[in-house]
Amino acid sequence: MKRLLCATLSLITFALPVATHAATPPALLHWTAPMNGMNSYTYWFDPNGGRYSFLSNAAVSSWFPDASSRVQEVPVAELAVIPLKGTMSHKPAARLVQFASSPRIYAVSRYGMLRLLTTENVTAALYGANWKSGVDELSVADYPVYRFASPVTDEAEFDRDAYLAATPTPTQNIPAAKPPETFEASVLLQTDTTSALVGRTMTLTATVVNPRTSWQNLTLRFYDQAGQVLKTCKGTVGCSHSFDATGPLGVQSYTARVFNEFDQAVASNPVSVYVANPQ
Repeated sequence: MKRLLCATLSLITFALPVATHAATPPALLHWTAPMNGMNSYTYWFDPNGGRYSFLSNAAVSSWFPDASSRVQEVPVAELAVIPLKGTMSHKPAARLVQFASSPRIYAVSRYGMLRLLTTENVTAALYGANWKSGVDELSVADYPVYRFASPVTDEAEFDRDAYLAATPTPTQNIPAAKPPETFEASVLLQTDTTSALVGRTMTLTATVVNPRTSWQNLTLRFYDQAGQVLKTCKGTVGCSHSFDATGPLGVQSYTARVFNEFDQAVASNPVSVYVANPQ
């Protein structure tokens, strides 16, 4: 379903009169009578008066499993006068995706951000034992539609229900601004002790420095050395986590990560605590 839409429209827009749209947004639109040798696109017609193209049937189906009964056929002349605003990615959290020839499996978060699922256990915890049946393969042509965010090392990092609730329609998946290439911030992680006996309470404190986004959009997480989430704090530039020291004995390392609204993350330097048995 890869098409040269821009090239096609450039051939026809000069001669087209301004038309009255037969469809009313929001709607799924599909153009009729495509030019010879060109397949047709499906579009999301947004209430802001723009349209967003889907590059694959899989992307359409992730939003609308019943798409075949919902699409409105409209002539090319009517589509041409609706501004093309961009391309629509998969629905967040609905399906897993994988690029052709790559074994990596990604969950889709908001705004077309892809998050690598680092282990099969994490994938199964989020999408069930039969998760392989819910993977859509993306082609090279789909690549520019997506960006990569922080990998998921713990199921607690990816709240499927929250993503689905936040994006019931494609309109809710259109960001006010494009995601940055990188998230520029830093995280300072400190501990109140460098050694602890089993059972002793110790505290980790994380502080975000110079985030280039609103603090309301920040999420701080504390991690153990296995990459498991210890605590999550939302909408803040500072957070603490107190807990009792447990095994294994010896040096234990902890980190903190700060996430922006696009699930891009920056990690702190690790801090270490030597844990010993009480005498």
